[in-house]
Amino acid sequence: MPIYIADGPCTSSDLALSAMSLQKKDKLCLVCGDKALGYNFNAVSCESCKAFFRRNAHKNIRGRCEGKCEVTVESRSFCKRCRLAKCFTVGMRKDMILNDEQKKQRKQKIIINKLRRQGQLPPQDTYSASAKDLLTPVRALISRESEKRHPCFDSSKHSCVEIKQEVLDLSSSPVGASQYPYSNLDKLGYQSGKRTPVPYSPGSPEVVVTFPQWRDSNESTIAAIEKLADPDRNLIHEVLKAMEASSFLALSQTSMKMMPSNPEEFINMAELFVRKVIKVAKNIASFRQLNKEDQMSLLKGSVVDIMMLRSAVNYDPFTESWSLNTKGCISQGSSQAHGERISADILKMGTPETKQLFMTYSKFIKSLMSTIHGDLVVLKVLILMSLFSADRMPMVDHHRVQEIQETYGRVLEEYLNHKFNNEATLFARIIMKLTDLRNINEVHSKMLLRMKVDEFEPLLLEIFDLPTDMEGGFLGNNRDGVKSDEVSSSSFTRSSSAS
Repeated sequence: MPIYIADGPCTSSDLALSAMSLQKKDKLCLVCGDKALGYNFNAVSCESCKAFFRRNAHKNIRGRCEGKCEVTVESRSFCKRCRLAKCFTVGMRKDMILNDEQKKQRKQKIIINKLRRQGQLPPQDTYSASAKDLLTPVRALISRESEKRHPCFDSSKHSCVEIKQEVLDLSSSPVGASQYPYSNLDKLGYQSGKRTPVPYSPGSPEVVVTFPQWRDSNESTIAAIEKLADPDRNLIHEVLKAMEASSFLALSQTSMKMMPSNPEEFINMAELFVRKVIKVAKNIASFRQLNKEDQMSLLKGSVVDIMMLRSAVNYDPFTESWSLNTKGCISQGSSQAHGERISADILKMGTPETKQLFMTYSKFIKSLMSTIHGDLVVLKVLILMSLFSADRMPMVDHHRVQEIQETYGRVLEEYLNHKFNNEATLFARIIMKLTDLRNINEVHSKMLLRMKVDEFEPLLLEIFDLPTDMEGGFLGNNRDGVKSDEVSSSSFTRSSSAS
């Protein structure tokens, strides 16, 4: 006789779902029979068995029993072996146990999805180059700050607006001509220097998109730095001096002997910036104190991120080009700086990988420019935070590198509070730019693997960590007879002296 549920015959899948529903409704632990609170690791269980399984699922527990012990509320603590075996029997899965990083990642995804369902965040990730959700120590830093300010962060009593204060713009939606009629600066009411307005659309000439002009120093910047505690102020001054000593943002070049004609030549232009990045790092005391292995790992892992941040100063989002005149970009704005420009057409008209890189890069830069208000102090500290990312591999002194990065993060937050009057969520939105950079870095890596790397300069091959041939040369490009291990051992010295 068929069993009917609702208005139709019951199938085997219906029975399974019905049984599962009853199990959950009864809320009895399938392991020991105690009162359960819900599904844990794929089975209905109590808090005690949930905690037991989390602690012991990956262990090889041996016992003296015959493996037939009865597991009840009273006897569950007597035999670990049989209790764990029953956990597996009722369907608990050890692959569903999350570590601390995965827990934070899951919590953030839940919050993001909730905000998206309520229309308070864009419907999809801004940077779709990678499906990965990149969880870095920087994101962990934001998570810790969030928990400090909201101890009951996971309470259902908190409204979505309260939660949004810590995760606003977590997906780092860009603000640009393709999405919003106004930049974040217009929304925030912040006025800083000159702006370059352009029509947003022919149908609404009164609506403009604006981007802030980069500012190296002004009264509000100096005042904010002076309000910092002495150690924090000294740290900011060290960063500024390191940038100045390496001429990192002081190029006044207005022309080139030969403009790049293909993506490979365009990439080779990065060699000068790589040398300057190395020189900046060597002017930072905390970097010099690290062992050489960690120094190499930090530089190799961060150089693309840093170049992306640095190039923002020269990038003009309206003409989609980079001005060669860095000083002019700072004093006049990238749109008004005189001198030659490098068009993004080299990338846009290249391979699918170069096109993807430019699209991702352009969205990021537009968002970055608006988010940090054109403040070069913020940009410079952000560069140092990118350098000191403890998840670069291999890493010997992981804890020390993370401490350094968190110190820069704390100082940046203090500076922002003084400069922008404790503007809510600004620190979190700025820090999340480092996470966005990881997506760009991944697109960049995929692009490099499809390019003619034998045309790259040796230093770039080394710093980008591209594969070498069997004889130790760089894919047949063993210029000047330099072996890959020789480049590794002397990159810092030669690059610094060449700068």
